[in-house]
Amino acid sequence: MKDLMMLIKSSPFAEVQSIIIYCKFQYETDLKSKYLSDNNIQAMVVATVAFGMGLDKSDVGAVIHYTLPESLEEYVQEIGRAGRDGRLSYYHLFFDDSTYFKPHSLTYSDGVDEYAVSRFLSEVFTNELDSHGKICSLVKKPASRKFDMKEEVLSAFYF
Repeated sequence: MKDLMMLIKSSPFAEVQSIIIYCKFQYETDLKSKYLSDNNIQAMVVATVAFGMGLDKSDVGAVIHYTLPESLEEYVQEIGRAGRDGRLSYYHLFFDDSTYFKPHSLTYSDGVDEYAVSRFLSEVFTNELDSHGKICSLVKKPASRKFDMKEEVLSAFYF
């Protein structure tokens, strides 16, 4: 995330009034938001695509994609959020091997990422010493929202 901080503090991003930072997954937005907040960075919106689509903010001066959009159309829609006030706007896309390979692998795994699976399994299989013989009960719909996984995918874990 140091790369994000360096970008935000550099010109022209440092002079921009509002910036939207797009991330693919909710946990990424949480991490980035906390990191920015801990470093006293204000006037940022860190969003997933779903949230960003409903954003109606006219003073956005820059859009940063921390993860690769799923399509060119999605990218164009998201960068179109900046510059609506008629001012010059800026865009940046972070891209590396993991940026490419993670979405590529998710295409074949129905959108389940390692972090979500890890959180789910940690909930079910706790490391508590007194957990032996205990029963874990999860309701699909709330669990689906909590772990950001489709109900059908969660069903694969139930036995």
